[in-house]
Amino acid sequence: MKRLIPLVIAVAFFGCSESPEDLFIKEKLTVFLNQPEIEFKKEGETIFATSGDHLVSGNLETNGNLRILNIGYEKPNFAIYEETNGEWKSLFKDEMVIGELDMFQDLNGDGINEIIIKTFDSGVTDYGLYIKRDPYYNYADRVTKHEDLSLSDFKSYNQRTQGSYEIKNVDGTPTIQVKEKKEWMDNGNSYLINKNYVYEFWDNRFSKNECLEIVGKDIWVRDVPATGKVVMKLNDGDLCKFFHKEKFEIIRNMPGYWYKIEFEGKKGWVFGSQTSLVNELEGKKFNSIEEAISRFAFDTADDPNHDGDHIVCSHTGTFREGEFALLSFDQPGLMSGHNFSKGGFFSSEDNKWEFHTFLGEYLASFNKGGKSFVLTSEYGTSGGSRPLDKIHLYTIDTKSKSFRNVQTVFEMGEDIEEYDIYGITKLVSNDDYETLEITEEIKHSFENARKGVFNYIFKFDPNEGLYKLQSKNP
Repeated sequence: MKRLIPLVIAVAFFGCSESPEDLFIKEKLTVFLNQPEIEFKKEGETIFATSGDHLVSGNLETNGNLRILNIGYEKPNFAIYEETNGEWKSLFKDEMVIGELDMFQDLNGDGINEIIIKTFDSGVTDYGLYIKRDPYYNYADRVTKHEDLSLSDFKSYNQRTQGSYEIKNVDGTPTIQVKEKKEWMDNGNSYLINKNYVYEFWDNRFSKNECLEIVGKDIWVRDVPATGKVVMKLNDGDLCKFFHKEKFEIIRNMPGYWYKIEFEGKKGWVFGSQTSLVNELEGKKFNSIEEAISRFAFDTADDPNHDGDHIVCSHTGTFREGEFALLSFDQPGLMSGHNFSKGGFFSSEDNKWEFHTFLGEYLASFNKGGKSFVLTSEYGTSGGSRPLDKIHLYTIDTKSKSFRNVQTVFEMGEDIEEYDIYGITKLVSNDDYETLEITEEIKHSFENARKGVFNYIFKFDPNEGLYKLQSKNP
């Protein structure tokens, strides 16, 4: 007898005088609640359904042969229905989708609308893209790419992320241009990071390119980082596709990576301090090196406000030459890279050290030809199983406050295009680092790529200030 209650109550409220739209809403709310006794009440264009402690609302928007049903519950839900042969069929396989409909329009001119859904949870606003793969719309990608801020940079977990997007037609190509803002508090200080992305719609999906904006006038773009020839000049506000970054440097006390970009079909490299990504490496100032170490090295077991996974970040070494210092840290278990460093200069203006973060750890330092050199090793993972073993050579100029990446001496498996490789890289050197002996062990499951143990010897050329490959075996 109990199984008949929903049907009897539904019949009682689905009176003949009600509009087809109201009957449609009540039918969907009955299925959504799935409770034995439901009461309905209409206020304006919204219908409320209650059953015990459960309360749900619904309103309907019509657009030609489409019906958009918005449902308010613990989190907003909605569904889109299309009339086919006299029946209203959902465009989503699961009928209801969590979130709010934010966009429903044809982006690429093929006559089929794309959908963007907005969700909000725990201080984070996200936008998800859905495209139609017959007969239903399916989730394709996140429009806003919110990523956790590195715990190595702060000990506070109070953060808020917001995203917004704008649809533009750029040279005949439909694009979604995304802006993200991340804010957080740490020991009474507020921090902000802005990031931009561009999505191009092609082949029935979106191709995501992170985007940066040029800051300044007549900014040089080079064919290779740092030393390349100038291939074009850009100006304030120019929006460029961003592919990847290389070569962390501090140039005249301005930190940054070199970014490979594309603008109006031309490609090149621009230094980060001349772009909107300058805030990515915004420095933090300290009264002493010891204060900086105590800030970045931490154990969450000692933090009474942290109740998540146990995370440890340990200080592994310090290099100092005059007014320059390099601090190395180890944070195992994070996919963003196990080791990182803080490089920075001392400012006599305010008597503080200003440090900036980059991947890798300090290996060694030496002086040759009147110049100071530092070797660093970068390794970890990039979200897959391919190691990122790299050995970088830097120069230090304390007068100009510059810490420049002059050479990537070695990169494990750089000639292997396949992604899933793994292995070990070992470094042995003599006392003055005139020669570097590197052993590379490559393992993978591909037939056509090299694998096994390889040995390299690099020798330092004091005239050019670079390492040169002397021998390779086999």
